Amino acid sequence: MSTLKITALTEENTCNFCNNALAKYSCPKCNQLYCTLRCYQSEQHLSCSEEFYKNMVQEHLESQLQDDNSQDNKEQKMQEILKRFHEQNQLTDLNESNEDLDSDDDEIDEEANNMEDLGARLTGIDLDDSEEVWKHLTADERKEFEAFLLSGDVAQFMTMWTPWWEFKSTGVLSEEDWTKCKSNCPKIGDIHKFNEISGKSPAQCVENNMINVLAAYVFLQRYFNGEVEEFSLEYSMFLWNLSLNLKDNVNYDTAALAIESVIQQCITCVDLGITADKENQRHVKSDVNSLLGGPHSSEKKYYLLSALSDIKSTLLKAKPVKEDSKKSKTTQNKGEFFEKFTAQQTKALKTFTKDNIKSAIRKIDYYLSFVQDIYHKT
Repeated sequence: MSTLKITALTEENTCNFCNNALAKYSCPKCNQLYCTLRCYQSEQHLSCSEEFYKNMVQEHLESQLQDDNSQDNKEQKMQEILKRFHEQNQLTDLNESNEDLDSDDDEIDEEANNMEDLGARLTGIDLDDSEEVWKHLTADERKEFEAFLLSGDVAQFMTMWTPWWEFKSTGVLSEEDWTKCKSNCPKIGDIHKFNEISGKSPAQCVENNMINVLAAYVFLQRYFNGEVEEFSLEYSMFLWNLSLNLKDNVNYDTAALAIESVIQQCITCVDLGITADKENQRHVKSDVNSLLGGPHSSEKKYYLLSALSDIKSTLLKAKPVKEDSKKSKTTQNKGEFFEKFTAQQTKALKTFTKDNIKSAIRKIDYYLSFVQDIYHKT
């Protein structure tokens, strides 16, 4: 089965004149992209195309009339050349248009046949059963699926989640905006007094360490597209591994280092089965800054408390994988899809323990108390 290739139209490859086709050529004079001769000769491009044709005809005329000095003969020859040139352009344009139509028809037919064939193969198959669906894909389709996941293009087919921390009020924070803002934010739970958590004053690195945890949080919120509820264990395991402050008690001298650490973990933790999403990585710094700034200058702590409360809530819902005979038997019966796409993550989940969760919750409680009682007061 041949592999269907579809090129998405972007600003970099779309015809600048019809804005509806893949550009195949570039004007040597103005560098405008165009798809066919019709677009090259369009009214928007006359300043280039007319001069191009004029020069071409002039050069052709001079080569044909080198030994003929008669003005009448020159004019007659010019008319003949222009007539032939015009007829040739019409024929070329028509041929190109037919070729484009034939090419489009071939792609449409091939895509329709591929979809019809795939639909027939998946008839009666439970589409929620990834192993069964995988068995019915061809080798080419499996390769395309893997390439699709690695490319990150899956986001194009999803309704992207809008982070709640993007709301900002630069003027007076009205009661209506404040109420709406709070309704979109994670609920802030009960927070202990800092002196109940610790008898020591916080070290200077505490704020940066907290930022390391928040950087992992904002990355994962976008990674899961805001749908964390059903993946509390996976989410908590990722958070634990991406934030080295949670996992290994690493201290950070600056906020920049705390954020960069998370980005590097996203890239290097391939054993977790997490894909390093470059688009989400680019958001990390600005997202952390949004959390630190709060919805308004008068409420700078609110987003921090909301985010930390959200982390704690998710950690409390996470139930570690239990090593028992039933679970082991289920794992042994997994097929090729499981081994290729989820085996690494499952292995990592088995190393994420109840003690890890408890340790993370204690640290989050510490940061909640720190923000509530001390942060921005020193």
